[in-house]
This record gives sequence, C-alpha cells and structure tokens, in this order.
Amino acid sequence: MQPEDLKTLMRIKAGSRCAYTTFYQLYEKRLLATVYFLCNDKALAEDIVQEAFLRLWVNRSMLNENQSLKGYLRTISKNLFLDHVRKNKTEKVYHKLLCEPVSFDTRDRIAFKELNKIVFNAIGAFSAEKQEMYIGSRFNGKSYNEIAIANNTTPKAVERHIAKISLFIKAYLKRHYFFLF
Repeated sequence: MQPEDLKTLMRIKAGSRCAYTTFYQLYEKRLLATVYFLCNDKALAEDIVQEAFLRLWVNRSMLNENQSLKGYLRTISKNLFLDHVRKNKTEKVYHKLLCEPVSFDTRDRIAFKELNKIVFNAIGAFSAEKQEMYIGSRFNGKSYNEIAIANNTTPKAVERHIAKISLFIKAYLKRHYFFLF
C-alpha cells in the first residue's frame, strides 16, 4: 500500500470527514465503472456504490491498516451485487409461488382467492404505514433500507414491524385457514 493511501485510511478511520469526502471524490467514478461492468445497470451500479461508501464510513473504526481502501470498497461492492442477484433470484421464485394457480380446477382458484383475501385482511389490521412497509417488502421486493428511507425510520425498525406483521399473519391464518376447505 502506498504511504498516501495508508495516511488516507488512517484519517478516515479516525473520523475525518474531509479525508472521506476527498477519497469519495477521487474514487467514486472508478468504482462506479467497475460495478457497472458487473451489472450493466447504471441505477443499480450507483446504488451499490453509494451503499459501499456508506458502509465504509459506518465501519470505518474497524478498518484494517494492512488492507487497501480501494480493495475494501471493491469487495463490499461485489458482495452487494451478489446479494442483489441472490435477492432477485429468491424474489422471482417467491413471485412465481404467489401467482394464481394455472389450473382449470375451480376449487384451487377459489382456495387461492380466499387465502389471498385472508392474508390481506390480516395485513389490513395494521396502520397504513405498516401495511405499506410489509407490502413493499414482501410483494414489491423493496429492501429494508429502501423502506426505511421512504418512511424516515431505521432499517431495524422496518425489520421489527415486518416481523410483527408476519407473526400476526401466521396466527391469523391458523385461526382462519380451516374455513378454506
């Protein structure tokens, strides 16, 4: 590692916003090009780069003096991209399972519609804000961070609300599921 890079790392680790801003301005475009090469989506690349720099700042106290800042950011960016790919793959499977059964069996269609109605009735027991969080997360594929920013709260709070709603839906389904058949 270059002595100048080590100096920058140590200043960022110490909490220097000036050093962080300077490093951001110098390296952001190069990292953006690298991430864009991975995903071929400018908006996604920008989001990943922003998240990577945010994580650098949040975790600055744990930076290793033997590791390159640029390498650290490339690793974070690569992991964020892989997380995104995994999430999209899971989301596609989840949405496929949520689709109405393609069957000519009327009972299956009726059961699916009744189950959907029960789930949305359960979700309706919560405030509009919590409903929006849950639907955004479970049906629209939004991350906790995206929902937190939109609702001016923390990702942990969003996670707690969604967990609470999920538990409620499970209990609600146990009470009402036997009516379906």
